[in-house]
Amino acid sequence: MKKDTMLETRRPKLDMLSKSFIDQIVSESLDVLGKTGVLIENDEALRLLADAGCECQGQTVSFKQNLVEESLKTTPHSIKVFDRSSDLAMTLEGDAIHFDPGSGALTILDPVTLEERKPVTKDLIRFAILMDALPHIAAQSTEMISTDVPEAMQDRYRLYIGLQFSKKPVVTGTFAVESFEIMKDMLVAVRGSERAPGIGRAGKSRES
Repeated sequence: MKKDTMLETRRPKLDMLSKSFIDQIVSESLDVLGKTGVLIENDEALRLLADAGCECQGQTVSFKQNLVEESLKTTPHSIKVFDRSSDLAMTLEGDAIHFDPGSGALTILDPVTLEERKPVTKDLIRFAILMDALPHIAAQSTEMISTDVPEAMQDRYRLYIGLQFSKKPVVTGTFAVESFEIMKDMLVAVRGSERAPGIGRAGKSRES
């Protein structure tokens, strides 16, 4: 064998569902969306869906099959996700697999006392630093809810800590609608512009 010959890397793939069964799942899902509908508890979302052609009865929204299919055609098949340094952190597409640590722990196991307790700021900081150092974790998350700050700011606070102590992309969310703009402003602040790679927009890369 020549010295410059590289062995091909192979990754086994396990298909649990047949093509026909997948088609059946999709067909039945479209049927549920069209007949049963989805409960939407947000007035702005209801307005946007109605404007897009959905049938809205109170907070129940029914999705026509042609609308779902047309929407899927415009959905990007690949999304590039960047870190705070504008470096590509991961590409979401095909069979690509990436790991993040999950989100939203209400209690943790204290590493010293081995007793269950509620997280505080120092736990969020240690967690963010650890996630930043682990090479096989592609993205950090707002993993814990810090109980040493007012409840109204807990969602934005955990994002703030993550942005302070890790440059990796953030998987996060909000507890209240009014927090969204604040958290978005944080992301824009660290990237410098809404047009910079990493700010969540349809068809572009996402940092949250």
